[in-house]
Amino acid sequence: MRKFAIIAVTLVALFSFGRTAFAFYFFGGRILNILAPYPAGPCHSKSIVVGPPNPGIFVLPAGKLYSFFSVRPGVNVLGTASGFSCGTIFYMGTSFK
Repeated sequence: MRKFAIIAVTLVALFSFGRTAFAFYFFGGRILNILAPYPAGPCHSKSIVVGPPNPGIFVLPAGKLYSFFSVRPGVNVLGTASGFSCGTIFYMGTSFK
């Protein structure tokens, strides 16, 4: 009975407050590698591996062009994404190196 009550309260809380809060993950560093989509890589779409200081693997949205058009290994990037592991990039700026 207690387990049912906890589940019921959780569901009511989820649906009564509308959308849940969404946090951005800020990333930045050097692009270390560009990965292929799922069968060969970890994510559902083409993605980049960013090194320190704020590393992660981020999915490149299809059809977007970024500053200086230089999404390749060795370029420095800064941006925001939905998470640090296969998170979708919302905004990204690159160096022209």
